[in-house]
Amino acid sequence: MKVRKFYEKNGNIEKYHELARKCKASYRKRTGSNLYAKKEWDFVEDAMVLEHSISDRELAKILERSVTSIQIRRSRLKHHCE
Repeated sequence: MKVRKFYEKNGNIEKYHELARKCKASYRKRTGSNLYAKKEWDFVEDAMVLEHSISDRELAKILERSVTSIQIRRSRLKHHCE
C-alpha cells in the first residue's frame, strides 16, 4: 500500500497501475494460473504430487497444471490421509 500512496502523492497513479499489471502478469506466467484447462486428478498425478521429488514449477509443466493447484492438492491429500 505504501507504493500506491507514493505514486498517488506524486501524481503518477497511471504508472502504479502499469507496474501492478506487469507484476500480476509476471506472477501468472511463473505460477501457470489460468494457463491450463481444469481437469480431474488421477491416481498417478496424486502420487507425483505427494512424492515431491521435483520442484512444483517443474511438476506443473509435466502435469499441465498450475503451481498453486499442485500445492493445494498436496495439502488436501495430506490432510485427508491423516
